[in-house]
Amino acid sequence: IGLKKGQLTCNGNLLIDNLNLKGGILKNKLSTKKTNIKCDNKKILLKKSNWLYGPLNVSTFVRIPLNNNRINIDSFSQINLKDVDHKPLNINASLPILIKNREALLGDLKANVDLKSFPLSATNSVLNTSSSGILNANGYIQGPLSGLKSRIDISLDNPQFKGMRLREKWTGIFSRMPEDGNWGNLKMASQGASIPGELEISLVEGWKFNKLVINRLGGEINLISKAKSFKWDINNFRLDRIEVAIPPEKSFKRIFGEVQGKGVFSLN
Repeated sequence: IGLKKGQLTCNGNLLIDNLNLKGGILKNKLSTKKTNIKCDNKKILLKKSNWLYGPLNVSTFVRIPLNNNRINIDSFSQINLKDVDHKPLNINASLPILIKNREALLGDLKANVDLKSFPLSATNSVLNTSSSGILNANGYIQGPLSGLKSRIDISLDNPQFKGMRLREKWTGIFSRMPEDGNWGNLKMASQGASIPGELEISLVEGWKFNKLVINRLGGEINLISKAKSFKWDINNFRLDRIEVAIPPEKSFKRIFGEVQGKGVFSLN
């Protein structure tokens, strides 16, 4: 492999067995049993290979056409949780690179993501929580790596968190447009539910939580992040048709009523 007059050149084949990497930006071990890199003066190929990183199993294929001083990294990856039977997260991505004065200048990333019928219960052991429901997501992530923007359509069927469940379908959009001051915003609404509801979560720079608002039957829940605490306010929020499982019982039962209150809490 070499660089001649601003053009990347290479020729050969590299076979890697039982590779293990850890340290630096890698919090978990990254490993593969076998991977093959093939290179000629027209392209570099990372043939389809399987990698393990923490709880993730990643199958990836990378193609890098060599075109004068401009190259483009094209990849297709499928990501699964280890030991869990579910459809993979598919990511189709492209990243251009300009080689100028022996320096690599990164262009804008273009990536499409697609996730179908993912069971949230599969994340319980990883996140040490209790959740359920079927998640679907499809959309794009693009732009410079320092300011990625995105739009992802999301749907969630029968969401359940801890001992609370809704037998409803919620759909919405996650968007991120840093140039407009939008560092992350999720808006969702119930579809065809007898009691309509809306939810909005906003983030600030650095993927930090900013605010949560839930509207239902004219009532509202607000959760706002302060410097070292969270302020919450519940105003005439209806609980009708929400299902709860109160220990020691495991079965869910519908509850009714109205909740009000306000306060402040912190997480240590």
